[in-house]
Amino acid sequence: MGTQLKPGIMQPALILAALCFCLLPARSASTDTPEQSKYIGPGSCAATSCHGSVKPVAGSRIYQNEYSTWILQDKHSRAYGALTGEVGERMARILKLESKAEEAPKCLACHALYTTAEQRGRPFELAEGVSCENCHGPASAWLGPHTTRDWPHEKSVALGMHDTRNVIHRTEKCLECHLGTKNKFVDHEMIAAGHPDLYFELDSFSAVMPRHWKVPRESAPGKPAEEAAWTGVRDWGTGQAIQLRGEMDRLVWRARNERLIRRMPGRNIRSFPALRATTRWVRRRKVGARRMVTKAAARVIRLGTRRATRFSVCSPSKSILGMGRSWTSTC
Repeated sequence: MGTQLKPGIMQPALILAALCFCLLPARSASTDTPEQSKYIGPGSCAATSCHGSVKPVAGSRIYQNEYSTWILQDKHSRAYGALTGEVGERMARILKLESKAEEAPKCLACHALYTTAEQRGRPFELAEGVSCENCHGPASAWLGPHTTRDWPHEKSVALGMHDTRNVIHRTEKCLECHLGTKNKFVDHEMIAAGHPDLYFELDSFSAVMPRHWKVPRESAPGKPAEEAAWTGVRDWGTGQAIQLRGEMDRLVWRARNERLIRRMPGRNIRSFPALRATTRWVRRRKVGARRMVTKAAARVIRLGTRRATRFSVCSPSKSILGMGRSWTSTC
């Protein structure tokens, strides 16, 4: 006869087996859940067989020299360098930043691939500027799979890639820095300190960048996936509409007392030389001071102090009363 287990020994064994059985499905489910995609830097795209070719590759639906175009011609690759130059250093002093411009989060948010330590999949340099993943999204989850044959674009998007093929999404991504969001923006204090005024137009900016993608886009080598005749009009029209929506959103924030001027306690119009000069001019002529100064303030905030000083003081009749577009100096 076989050996029989005593009831006192068998009961714990059955309980242990049941617990192990219950835990197995949960463990397998956790392994099936995809990990959050992380940032791995532009060097991951630099192989000559991927996007680092020195010239367009024949017989490919993409150029495969996108990385080379970016690092040699695209000003985005030099965005970080703008923080380390004379203008960046001067702005940091005027704004009284607690650190250098190249170390300040408010500057790095749009001048580099600035992420938290948890979002980094591998080390990379902030000095590489605005790079691939700023626009295309964190690549650790889709970098390898998207190189396989017949891999659908939709799967990459599901794994964290930003859908820049969609012109609406592309414009929204550009405007995060070229117009701003609630969390990162160029306020009037930064413009007064010397930051260039922000403006954006999708089609022209894409051409000047220059484009590192084919127009029209191809679904296979030599097979257009869209109508070539209207891509420029589509990009221009869509860019204008999405930017208008973004501008209206900014207007709503300000109407709800979320205006940027509220972020500067203790400062007012007289904090800026251009506005002080304009105020003196208005008082001398005894014209609707409050209305005129308000218009001049808006113009100065939008154009920047240096340019607006010359504009409002040298040609007051055009800049304030007429709000005209002429830049001819009458000094």
